Amino acid sequence: MTSSTRPMVSANERWYLLEHGLIIPGYYLWTVYLEFCDRYIFAAPYVKDKIVLDIACGIGYGSSILKKAGAKRVIGADILPRAIEYANTRYTQPGVSYLGLDANQGLAFGDASFDVITSFETIEHLDRHEEFNRYVEEIRTNKDFNERVLGRLEHFNNHLKNLGIGTWAIGDTLGMTLYAMMRFLKPEVIMETGVSSGLSSSYLLLALEKNNKVMLYSIDLPLKEVAFPEGAQSGWIIPDDLRYRWVLSLGKSSSMMPAILENLKSVDIFFHDSEHTYENMTWEYQAAWPYLQPGSLLLSHDINRNHAFSDFRQAMGGKSFTVYAYVLGGIRKR
Repeated sequence: MTSSTRPMVSANERWYLLEHGLIIPGYYLWTVYLEFCDRYIFAAPYVKDKIVLDIACGIGYGSSILKKAGAKRVIGADILPRAIEYANTRYTQPGVSYLGLDANQGLAFGDASFDVITSFETIEHLDRHEEFNRYVEEIRTNKDFNERVLGRLEHFNNHLKNLGIGTWAIGDTLGMTLYAMMRFLKPEVIMETGVSSGLSSSYLLLALEKNNKVMLYSIDLPLKEVAFPEGAQSGWIIPDDLRYRWVLSLGKSSSMMPAILENLKSVDIFFHDSEHTYENMTWEYQAAWPYLQPGSLLLSHDINRNHAFSDFRQAMGGKSFTVYAYVLGGIRKR
């Protein structure tokens, strides 16, 4: 039986049927097992000795996995009363509890209540998810952008690889994420550090253009080991028709940021993607934070390089998140 002819069985129902040894037409048992457990196995290394909130926990199997992986305490939350009832019967153990919660209505917990929050297969059930998904599809199918930006970058990167030279770029998956976030949040003013070829800048500028918002301010200190086409400079890949919304300053962020921020007075999004040392990341976060208004967002690339992002997040508070395999992190200022 093909996937298109499989019966429409909910996630909780599939797991329930699997546990009770019942046949699910069109599904192999190991496929169902991997479908459910693999995501929690991915999260397991991050929960040891942590207090965890598992949003959209379903019938509780994942919360149980996280506790067995070494979590200090796990709270599983789901909107379905029957799922919570089953979880309290089947997956109860010391250190694990379950409660009813509608993620659309916000989280009724105090600040810093949890060290880790997991939430799998949730976005499709949240308000406005269709709008965000529409923006992802919008950029994914933008043939003009893909040809003008991604096509040129791929061609040049292949040339560098043939010469044995490394390349630096955020990648199209993270780029599409940035684009969809900017389309969704609709910031007026964005500041970024680290430009290189300008791939992330192109995604940000296209989002500003689509939103009819104001400006992207970028700071870059070109590295000698990063190759550009002959005669090109930072941001060489940015399409000409998007550059009127772009201001580029060349130099170290520590030298350039204070004056630019003071002149702007405030920014809606700050995006770090320059030198990824603990000292520089921390300095940039601290410099940008006072200029972010409540509700504004601090974003950082390569947060897995060191503990700068996690340390700053704990010091400043605010709602935080990580996406794309812990490479991109964000903190929303309260």
